[in-house]
Amino acid sequence: MPFHAAGDHSPRSEKNVFNRAISSYSPSIKALSYSRERLRLGKRKTHGESMLLATMTTTPGLPTLPGVEFEKEAILKVIPAHVKPQVYEHPNAGCIIQSLEHCSIAHFACHGLSDYTDPSKTGLVFQKKDETGCLVRDVMSVHDVSELRLERARVAYLSACSTAENGAAKLRDEVIHVVSGFQVAGFAHVVGCLWPSEDAVRVEVAKEFYGALFNEGAEMDDKGIAMALHVAVRAARKIDWNQPLKWAQFVHYGT
Repeated sequence: MPFHAAGDHSPRSEKNVFNRAISSYSPSIKALSYSRERLRLGKRKTHGESMLLATMTTTPGLPTLPGVEFEKEAILKVIPAHVKPQVYEHPNAGCIIQSLEHCSIAHFACHGLSDYTDPSKTGLVFQKKDETGCLVRDVMSVHDVSELRLERARVAYLSACSTAENGAAKLRDEVIHVVSGFQVAGFAHVVGCLWPSEDAVRVEVAKEFYGALFNEGAEMDDKGIAMALHVAVRAARKIDWNQPLKWAQFVHYGT
């Protein structure tokens, strides 16, 4: 279990980390410092919030994700009018990489792919057509993302399996995963998953996150973003408090 899930989570219990702290993680001091600097520069150039919303209900060779459509609809219902969403359904990786340059918030509802031999090849799975016209997987890897230098990036939400996991035993100290790649690219705040999540839980947490993030009077600052995920996970935790494997995988990386 991660640190934020430590303790007794039975009803009315206060003897746990979750009730005493709003947890944030960082892959390294260098990554944290870099993303903070990018955020500071980005604030000078950003005029309003713009969102990239990429969804993959079906993916070549991988199980269908029926909850993705519900997740997309739930997000679109709670974001305010001043946030302009650009929705991409079943895009290719190149399209997403180009679009990341123009958004401040990016949300991905898709499969994640882990490469335990070379974590830099770990990434989010989209699709493209091969030379015969057939649809094949198109992975946007950690390496691809970390090569970007994004000017407007603020928040990335990776609603995909194991995006905050590094399964390469020989590289445990390197903390190379999809979340860290997005931080290096310039996203000061990244939400990821430590292990796979149920569709219904992913929908609930995403809906509650954006509802809290854009709640009237809420501040979209460092604390406000971390608090938004805390509020979202708390809602999921209330449903199955004695099943941390259903809610403890959601983590905030950032300041």
